Amino acid sequence: MKKTKLVRVAIFYAIAITLSNIFRFDPFHVQSFFESLPVWTMVIFGPLQAIGVLAGALLAIKWLAKEGKTGISTFGSSKKWSIVMGILPVLILLMIGVENKSGVNPNYYGFISGISTLVYCFFEEIGWRGYLEEEFKAFPEMARILLFPVCGMYGI
Repeated sequence: MKKTKLVRVAIFYAIAITLSNIFRFDPFHVQSFFESLPVWTMVIFGPLQAIGVLAGALLAIKWLAKEGKTGISTFGSSKKWSIVMGILPVLILLMIGVENKSGVNPNYYGFISGISTLVYCFFEEIGWRGYLEEEFKAFPEMARILLFPVCGMYGI
């Protein structure tokens, strides 16, 4: 692995883990503030646990693009199916509803939860799949297959 690639990956991990864990482990006790806001704000504040992954990936992707063309794509090989697969869980949660302690209509809460989860997953996938897959594409296929689950499992 080239030194610049190693530095880029290290910076990505440092940003991803540090920023995301601030919201995940709540060392500044801001979670109670978020919980006091209207339920729809969950769409904004829920995905903050993945904001570090997004920030680290965007910085690393910009740096990576300076070295040459990247193959990173928002929708993969099928824009239509990507949109369908993103919307489907939101619609299912809207229809079945999600019971909650907030006293909010379960169907509305399901819809908001679905959108929040979709945004969270999108942020995560930009980093873990979008960026790292591009960064490690020179690795042998078996190494990539083994590397990604280990990175995700240990938050690295």
